[in-house]
Amino acid sequence: MMLAAVAEVEDDRKRAESNVTSAEEHLRRAAMEPMEHAVESKIAGLMVRYKLLNLRRLLFIPGPQQQEVADLFGEVYHQLEESRRCKNASDWKQGLDHLAVAYEYARSIDRMLPERELYHGR
Repeated sequence: MMLAAVAEVEDDRKRAESNVTSAEEHLRRAAMEPMEHAVESKIAGLMVRYKLLNLRRLLFIPGPQQQEVADLFGEVYHQLEESRRCKNASDWKQGLDHLAVAYEYARSIDRMLPERELYHGR
């Protein structure tokens, strides 16, 4: 009888640990995935504008320094990579910090690039 009670307590402890681990995984995903999606969406839109900027250069229309913008894109991608590394290491708080930095770099790019309307002569 005593062994059965100990085994039951041990099973309850293992189930509780499993539930906590599962809940932590859901929290990590809930915290990181929307921010990761926001950064990736922002970058996709900026990349279109960046490519259009390169076309403008062919027409000798001035704009921000290409290397400076390219360097900022590099920083965004580096921060995204670090975020994913942290996510895989279950360090989601640090991963969120990297995503926040990536988003700030993306905002810097956004401020540097001309608005889309300028590409269409409006």
